[in-house]
Amino acid sequence: MFWKSIGVIALNSLVVFPIFNYMLISVVNKYTVKHSFEITDLPDKLTLIWQLSFCLLVEDIGFSWSHRLLHSYPFLYKHIHKLHH
Repeated sequence: MFWKSIGVIALNSLVVFPIFNYMLISVVNKYTVKHSFEITDLPDKLTLIWQLSFCLLVEDIGFSWSHRLLHSYPFLYKHIHKLHH
């Protein structure tokens, strides 16, 4: 298990991270900010509360159902979720 973990870390560090980093930098360099980010630009408290509540609810439902899906199908559990456990 130790060497398998080392392999996953090496793959992420040497392959995935550089590709992701290159993509992120290329997107950021082409993006221009059209708005100033000031405290006065924030929405009111009620809007922040309902948007945060909605996002938390969607995230919780998505996590719950995807987790249930990974435990329900033996193939998904064995090849994906078991690595997490």
